[in-house]
Amino acid sequence: MSRIIKRLKNSRFIHNTGWLMFAQIYQMLISLVIGVITARYLGATNYGTINYAASYVSFFTIACQLGLEGIVVKEIINHRENEGIILGSSIVMRLKAGMLSVIAVCMIIWLVNPNDRTLVIVAFLQSLVLIFNAFNIIECWYQSNLQSKISTIIKCIAYTAMSCYKIFLLITGKSLVWFAFSTSFDSLIIAILFVLHYKKNCSHKLKYATDVAKDLFSQSYHLIISSLMAVIYSQMDKIMIGKMINQTHVGFYSAASTICNMWMFIPQAMTNSARPLIVQLKSKDETLYIKRLKQLNFVTFWLGIGFAIIITVLANFIIYVLYGAGYSEAEGPLMLIIWSTVFSAMSYPRSIWMICEGNQNYTKYILIWGVIVNLTLNSILIPVVGMNGAAFATIVTEFMCCMIAPLFYKSTRIYVRYLLESIVGIGIK
Repeated sequence: MSRIIKRLKNSRFIHNTGWLMFAQIYQMLISLVIGVITARYLGATNYGTINYAASYVSFFTIACQLGLEGIVVKEIINHRENEGIILGSSIVMRLKAGMLSVIAVCMIIWLVNPNDRTLVIVAFLQSLVLIFNAFNIIECWYQSNLQSKISTIIKCIAYTAMSCYKIFLLITGKSLVWFAFSTSFDSLIIAILFVLHYKKNCSHKLKYATDVAKDLFSQSYHLIISSLMAVIYSQMDKIMIGKMINQTHVGFYSAASTICNMWMFIPQAMTNSARPLIVQLKSKDETLYIKRLKQLNFVTFWLGIGFAIIITVLANFIIYVLYGAGYSEAEGPLMLIIWSTVFSAMSYPRSIWMICEGNQNYTKYILIWGVIVNLTLNSILIPVVGMNGAAFATIVTEFMCCMIAPLFYKSTRIYVRYLLESIVGIGIK
C-alpha cells in the first residue's frame, strides 16, 4: 500500500488531497460528537423522524446537483476563459432545480403522511438545503485549480457555526423542529462565503448563458438520471423500514449508516483531488491515465476492506460507546452495511473514467439494475428479517452496480477488467 501511495505522490495532488481530507475529518469529528449527543437527546423515535424526512430530501439533493460536478471541472480545465459563465450558468440551473424540489418534497411528504404536521415542517426546513447547495458548484473552480485549501477553510467555518447552533439547541432544550434546520444552516453559510470569496479573488464574473446551460445539461442529464437511481436504492431502505416497521427502527438503521459512511470522505477526497490530474492525462498519456485510475482503485478498495474488518469486529463496542444501550439494535445493520461501502466507494474512481471516456450515459443503466435489485430484496427481506434484510439488500445492490451490471454493456466491460486488475495489483506499479 505504501509503495502505491508513494507512486501516486505529486506535491500539488498530496497538498490538495490533504486539505480536502482535513475538511472531511473536521466535519466527521464534529458530526460524530454533536450528532451522537443529538441522537441521545432526541431519542431513537425523533432521531428516526429527522432521518426519515432526510431520506425524502436526499432524493432531490442528488437530483438538484444535476450531475454537474465532474462535467464542470472538465469544462473549466478545457475552457479557462469561460469559467465565470460555466459556473454562473451551473448555479442558476441548480437554483431553479432547488426551488422546484423544495415544493415537491413538501407535497410528497404531505401526501404520504397527511396527518403528520411535524414531519412536513421538518422536511421543509431540511429541504432548504436544496436551494443553498446550488452555490457549492463554485468548489469545482477550486478543484480544477487544485486549490481546495480555500474551500476547506470555508467549510470548516460553516461546520463550526452549525455545531455552535446545535450546542445552543441542546443547552436550551429546543424541540425537534429546531434541529431540522441545522443541515440547511451550514449550507447557507457555505453558499454566502463561496460567493463572497469568488467575487473577491476571481477576475471572471459569474454570468448566465443559455447556450452554455444547454450544453452542460446535454452532457450531464445522463448523470442526473444516474444520481436519482443511486439515491433511490441508497435511501429507499430507510423509507421502506419506516413504512413497514416504524420510524424508531429508522433511527437505529440511520445510526448504523452514519458510522459506516464515516470513512467515505477518504475516497471522495482522493477522487476530487485526482480528477483534474487524471482528466488532463487522458489527452496526453493514455497509458499513464489508466495506471493512475488503477492506483486510485487499488487504494480505495483495500482501504475499504480495512475499515470493514475493524468496524465488524468492534461493532458492539462502537454502538454502545457512541449511542448507548438504547441503540443496541443498530449492531446487526452496522456489521452488514459497512461491507456495502467497500463497493460503493469504488463508484468515485469510476465516475472519472465514465466522464473521460464519454460513457456517462451508461451509468444510469448500471444504477437502474441497482434499483431493481434493491427494491426487490427490500420488499422480500424487510418483512422477514427487518433491518438486517435491508442491510443485506444494500450489500448485494452495491456489488451488483460495482462488478456485475457493467458487464452487461460492451463499452463498460473493460472497466471491470481494470477494476479487477487494480484489486490484485496488476498494472499499478
